[in-house]
Amino acid sequence: MCLNEHFGDNIVKNEYNENLDFMESNNETILLRDKDIEPTDAVLENALGKERFSIYQKLIKIFTNEYSLEPQWRYYKDGNAWLCKIVYKKKTILWLSVWENYIKTGFYFTEKTRLGV
Repeated sequence: MCLNEHFGDNIVKNEYNENLDFMESNNETILLRDKDIEPTDAVLENALGKERFSIYQKLIKIFTNEYSLEPQWRYYKDGNAWLCKIVYKKKTILWLSVWENYIKTGFYFTEKTRLGV
């Protein structure tokens, strides 16, 4: 699946094409740091803004409807922030975090699964 099919070229071709080191935060701030405030849709829309929240909703819809993935929001003390673990059955597929100006995803592959990537 190509993200262009769902979001169009303007979403995929952005400032991140210039800097492919996605692990750096570019001195930006991770959001959703209060463990007492669960990331409901209202909280996420407030944190992301309408445009990025719409993209988040499209991603979640693709994950759930097309791939039978389940989003699970949890507060992690080691990073002091809420993260969304996207799972298939019990297997973690990716992590999603909310930052000041973007949504970040992280994928981790083992030796066993890397050949299929």
